Amino acid sequence: MSARAGELFEQAEDSALAFTAFPKAHWPKLRTNNVQERANREIKRRYRVVQSFPSRESMLRLTCASLMETEGQWCQQRVFSEASAAEGFDEPAGRQAPTEERRRALGRRAKEIVDEIVEKHGLKKE
Repeated sequence: MSARAGELFEQAEDSALAFTAFPKAHWPKLRTNNVQERANREIKRRYRVVQSFPSRESMLRLTCASLMETEGQWCQQRVFSEASAAEGFDEPAGRQAPTEERRRALGRRAKEIVDEIVEKHGLKKE
């Protein structure tokens, strides 16, 4: 992993672990970024269809059109129903946000996982 990647990883630690402040029942939907991944896949799919662009602006228009269409579809969907959103908050009042120690432990484990992936795939590590 490059030094820059390591710095970005450390800066993003709080954001990456923010989902742990919510009830465990919500974690699977909060900790993933499937929405962005799907949007990126759709944009790439459209780029492959067009294959060449006369200008940067035409590429930007295609990207914006794709995102606007996707956003319109998402507005019509409900990811969380009111009942499922309230579910996790019925937990005992004694539940607290993760401690700083717990966040650090999660951060260390995340770094270990990244290192394992880097090593497994023979990626450059600086």
